[in-house]
Amino acid sequence: MCRKDQINKAAILITVHNRKDKTINCLTNLYISINNFDQAIIFDVYLVDDGSTDGTREAVNSAFPQVRLVKGDGNLYWCRGMLTAWKHALSNDDYDGFFWVNNDVYLYPDAMKAIFSAISTVEEPSIISGAVISEKTGKTTFGGKVNNKVLTPNGQLQNFEQLNGNFVFIPMAVVKKIGLLDKTFHHGIGDYDYGYRALKAGFRLYLASCHVGICEKDSNYHIFRDPDIPLAKRFRFLYSPLGPPPFALFRFNFRHFSFFKALFIFIYTNMVCLFPGIRSLILKNKHSA
Repeated sequence: MCRKDQINKAAILITVHNRKDKTINCLTNLYISINNFDQAIIFDVYLVDDGSTDGTREAVNSAFPQVRLVKGDGNLYWCRGMLTAWKHALSNDDYDGFFWVNNDVYLYPDAMKAIFSAISTVEEPSIISGAVISEKTGKTTFGGKVNNKVLTPNGQLQNFEQLNGNFVFIPMAVVKKIGLLDKTFHHGIGDYDYGYRALKAGFRLYLASCHVGICEKDSNYHIFRDPDIPLAKRFRFLYSPLGPPPFALFRFNFRHFSFFKALFIFIYTNMVCLFPGIRSLILKNKHSA
């Protein structure tokens, strides 16, 4: 079992590139949540500053000198940045579990209590994700998905399949069995991949019973399929770390589903980039069927 009384020390992993104000707000709310949690648990924060040019490193060092800063070269992005933070944490101390935190997540004061309440409820080591909500729309933005639909907390723990890495607890038992994030995935996809690997290894993924914080959707993911954007720019974005890179998607779908699905998604993604109208046509036919 992975009960809260068996967790004495946890590492909190964050990776950032610029967005100084968001990072400071994230850390401020994180430490409020930690200080509001009355259990005698040691939390060490590892923050990868991936080549920020807006004074992020200096601001964090000044406001939160206890944060363990790790320098990146600006080419890590989310998945490889989190992997870097994770490796530093493992090389520095022995931890009973790890938290992933995105720097655009503003945790509620009771966020840690909610996660540890879930940890104490489950019977075996499990990944626990905290759902976050949009302050603008009042809708759940991230946490966990089933069949590509975001789950909304309902007062009870819920199983899910697709892991969003915004605010997640991973016990050491999971790490020992399946390892860390896969560096194949540069920015996105890595959290989904980790969740599926955990499921295949026999672990469960649970969504905490209540929302744990605020996080807005601010992705430019749509760029590759926007007909108003020049073709060359669409393809540059598609094959950039911030896009849905076709080769990384192929690896993900081949690993967790099938060669045929991987090939279909690879072709479909490139075709939508080349002819954005295809997607609208497919969606129109799907809704009219």
